[in-house]
Amino acid sequence: MLHRLDYVSVADVACGVGNVFHNKGAIGAFVKTRASSGNANDEKRMLFVSSHLAAHASKVDDRNADFWRIVGELEAQVPPRFLLGGKKMSTRANASNGHQKQSLLLEAMDYVFWGGDLNYRLDLPREYAEHKILKILKHDETEKHSISSLYRDLLRHDQLLKTISSGKAFYNFAEGPIDFPPTFKYDKGANVYDSSHKKRVPSWTDRILFKCDCDSPSSSEGGKGGVHVMEYGCVQEATQSDHRPVCAKFSVRLSSSSSSSSAVQ
Repeated sequence: MLHRLDYVSVADVACGVGNVFHNKGAIGAFVKTRASSGNANDEKRMLFVSSHLAAHASKVDDRNADFWRIVGELEAQVPPRFLLGGKKMSTRANASNGHQKQSLLLEAMDYVFWGGDLNYRLDLPREYAEHKILKILKHDETEKHSISSLYRDLLRHDQLLKTISSGKAFYNFAEGPIDFPPTFKYDKGANVYDSSHKKRVPSWTDRILFKCDCDSPSSSEGGKGGVHVMEYGCVQEATQSDHRPVCAKFSVRLSSSSSSSSAVQ
């Protein structure tokens, strides 16, 4: 893929106190690949975003607002040649007033990969979530069906999946299958969920989402359009933080030939 890179531009957005501090916010990288032949349709525009959204279980609306602020600010900073004319803009209904919110940026990209500490939580009591997680950890690896069922039970209460379904943020984004334990909040240096007096509910706060503007069929392995999810997981051995880092590997289609693809990690 490196030999096809044509242009890279970086932008940042602050979402901290007063939208000035960078303790919350995002960094976006605009990447354009050149066509492998004379076919201009083989030029691809990609956006990679790493973000840290508003914290605390009750702040779903703040996280959604952070998403739209980041999209709007990145759109203001996007290199002009990344905005493709004549492409339909994505919209979402504003539940409070019925207006439509538009994002030319997201529709101008062939691929968007968005990851980081998105901070969406599980709307569950701590005891219930921890009970399910303990059952998962006690299951043998051969019992994949039972483990998947337990994960689904937890993910029904995931704020991010509800947000995507409602269209309030991350509209039309997809994600690989989650088959790893919640990545937050651990005691530092240990594989124990928050033992402080706050007893935060274990949650998948750390995620990697993707969106593509492709006509090819979805993958049965968690892919969508021209994106195939090859790997998606977390690094349980990294205990220095109260989070477990997530990682992913994707195969993306970079030309009109269905057999031509490259890996993105």
